[in-house]
Amino acid sequence: MMMNLKHIQLIFTASFALFAMFFGSGNLLYPLGVGVFAGGNFSFAFSGLFIGGVLVPFLGLTATILSIKKDEDFFAPLGLITNLLIGFLILSLLGPFGVAPRCALVASSGVHLIFPDVPIEFLSFVFLFLSGLLILKTESFVDVIGKWLTPLLLVGLVVIIVASLLSEGNPSTGETLSSFESFTIGSVQGYQMMDLLAAIFFGRFIYTYLKKCLDKTGSKGSVKFSFITGLIAAAMLAGLYAGLVAVGAHHSLDLISIASERRLVTVAHIVLGPMALCTTAIVIALACLTTLCALIDLFASFIRVEIVKNKKFTQTHSVVLTLAITYAVSLAGFFTLASWIESILTFLYPAIIIFSCLRIFELSGRISKNTLRTVSAVAVLVSLIYSIFLTL
Repeated sequence: MMMNLKHIQLIFTASFALFAMFFGSGNLLYPLGVGVFAGGNFSFAFSGLFIGGVLVPFLGLTATILSIKKDEDFFAPLGLITNLLIGFLILSLLGPFGVAPRCALVASSGVHLIFPDVPIEFLSFVFLFLSGLLILKTESFVDVIGKWLTPLLLVGLVVIIVASLLSEGNPSTGETLSSFESFTIGSVQGYQMMDLLAAIFFGRFIYTYLKKCLDKTGSKGSVKFSFITGLIAAAMLAGLYAGLVAVGAHHSLDLISIASERRLVTVAHIVLGPMALCTTAIVIALACLTTLCALIDLFASFIRVEIVKNKKFTQTHSVVLTLAITYAVSLAGFFTLASWIESILTFLYPAIIIFSCLRIFELSGRISKNTLRTVSAVAVLVSLIYSIFLTL
């Protein structure tokens, strides 16, 4: 199928939206930290971050799109009950019990720098309220994110990155991590961003959006467009990660003793001066808002469609409930949330990485569903033993 100008515009809108959904609070914070600790070996650190934070999620996105092509859910081979339970667990972790409240906290911390007298709890409430309005009061918040919010986010990030790299900097001149240690810390931080879990659901989300838009014009090619969208979004993520890692390394001595959630503000203040607070607050708020909206909508839709299954329980009810839970959990604080997420990931993530690779082989006809189930069961067992070993 030949692509026309409208198709290209649609792909870039979807790509910008998918990028922004991925690029949330952790994606903003972790790459800077990787650069700070890697110092002169930031290229090795970025290589590890690329594998953990770009390549692995793209595997999940590929498996999801291939599943959709076969008209199946991602975890369908594991059975109906397991599919439902894993979906609920992952969406809970991404949604109101993990990443979503972290987004609210990080965004509120950024705005708090401009309005220090306003309690962060109140700012979190306002931020979540605005997110709910964007989800419920716009016909397609994918359009809003892709056409308006993401360009603003990109401009703000590029300004900070370019200004930081062109500044004098304060890199570490002493002994830094070895190449292998830098690569390891980069891959671990990419792992911590949890984007493989998000890719499983964002892939279907973007596919649905593309199909809806293409159906209006009588066009086909949703699967092809979804792959192209994923590649463009992955390239954008990789480019910005590289920039943020380089910024962290270039200002490592300025940032080494700064708390992770304040590093972007600190480096922006160094290179932008009076413009720093406003620019950084906008960047942080937009990065968190775009991710938060997608996660809240996904969890709310799952609860309404898969759990409640009552026509009287509308999407509005489900979104409001999800936002209320998110706000309550956000009161636990950033570091408490980070520890919860890390402990669950230790067990869950390795098994899903293996399952994603196997799912691609199964969908392409290279292995059977029985082989997929058997190896997945072994992977879960090994992950469980490994996580128990780490706690001893």
